[in-house]
Amino acid sequence: MRKLQAAALLSVLTATLGLSACGSNDEGDTLNDTNATQIGAALAAQLGSTPASFTATGVSNGTVGGGFFGARAMATARWAQGALPNLTFQAPCPSVDDLTDADGDGVLDDATFTFTQADCTSGAFYTTGAIHLVDPSSVAVGYSGTFLNFLVHFTGSGNDFAQIKLNGSHAVLGTPSSGTLDENITTTVDASDNGQTLHGSLSNNWSIQFDVAQGDAIEMDAPLPDGDFDAQGSFVYNVNGQRFSLSIRTESALVYNSTCAGAPNPFDSGEVRAHLGGPNGNVYVKITYNGCGVEPTVELFGRNS
Repeated sequence: MRKLQAAALLSVLTATLGLSACGSNDEGDTLNDTNATQIGAALAAQLGSTPASFTATGVSNGTVGGGFFGARAMATARWAQGALPNLTFQAPCPSVDDLTDADGDGVLDDATFTFTQADCTSGAFYTTGAIHLVDPSSVAVGYSGTFLNFLVHFTGSGNDFAQIKLNGSHAVLGTPSSGTLDENITTTVDASDNGQTLHGSLSNNWSIQFDVAQGDAIEMDAPLPDGDFDAQGSFVYNVNGQRFSLSIRTESALVYNSTCAGAPNPFDSGEVRAHLGGPNGNVYVKITYNGCGVEPTVELFGRNS
């Protein structure tokens, strides 16, 4: 892969993990204002982490470059903290088996980053699992990676704990003016805080397009510039016994504000809809962005019964 003045990556499969392209309520649960708000918050957290995946930095001293592994886990942590406000998370430190970078673009040819509890423990935190990172081409711009039971665990006081585990593929293909993220990731969340428990999973199976604002460009080892994001695909929310499979569509582009990089919501404006029963169904969750750094508005339209 050639060194980019760019970020990220490779078009990977949009295969569905066996999920229908249309949304469905697999457990017969009712979508109401309460769980619609929870679903919207979880989805917004996942989308809010997307810009980090398009930020390319080189790999040095055995660390993973860019926002590849940290962004998704940290987004889920932020969402989980909404329900469990006393819990916090921090990033882990892996070992790597092969630092070969034949084309010198900052993306390793074929490397596995391994996290063990013995080596990756810091106070109340530990990390286990692995991330497989591949440079897909010597001419294309991007990286391709796979989470292999990548787990971040936090132990609190008493019996309190929280852990987030990721499995699946994550890949980006880009040019200086645009990029595409294809992702098929399942994030499992387990936590207990003061008698309150959280158990379930969030699954993203989507393709997200990023177009740079006119007059700017994506550059290696530089923050992602302003631009627009567009997401299409599916999102499965399966938490505390409630399961909803929804089709995702960007109704109006998510306008990314680079000055808000790293914030839970880095978008100035835009609208995303999560439909139950297909993209033309009568029941959907609408997420409206009203300024970077501001929590988006979540609304439910229609009711299923």
